Amino acid sequence: MSIIKIFVLSSFIFLCSKGMAADIGHGTIKGVKVYDFSNSKVTKIYLNDDATRKTEASCNGVADITHSAHDEATAQKMLSIALSAYMAGKKVRVYSEVAGSCEVSLISVQDTYF
Repeated sequence: MSIIKIFVLSSFIFLCSKGMAADIGHGTIKGVKVYDFSNSKVTKIYLNDDATRKTEASCNGVADITHSAHDEATAQKMLSIALSAYMAGKKVRVYSEVAGSCEVSLISVQDTYF
C-alpha cells in the first residue's frame, strides 16, 4: 500500500473517531443562568421546548458556556448575543463543534436555520 493511501486512511479514521459536531438547538431562549459556584463556573442557555435542530440530544436544549473553556472576551460576546436575543424574542442557533458536548462553539441570532 502506498504511503499516500496509508496517510489518507489514517486521517479518515482519526476524523471519524472524533465524531461529528452537532447543533444544540435553534429557537428562542427561555432563560439564561450564570453560575459562579466554587466547583462550577458556567453560563447556561436554556432554549424553549419548541426549539428545533436539537441534534445533540444529550443537551436537551441546554447549552453551556464554561468560563474556563473560553477567553473572557469570547464568553462575554456569547453571553451578550444570548441576552440580546432573549430580550428581543429572537431565535438563536447554538452549536457545538465537539460531538457529545453541550459546550457552545457558535451562537448566532437568526430567524431561520442556515
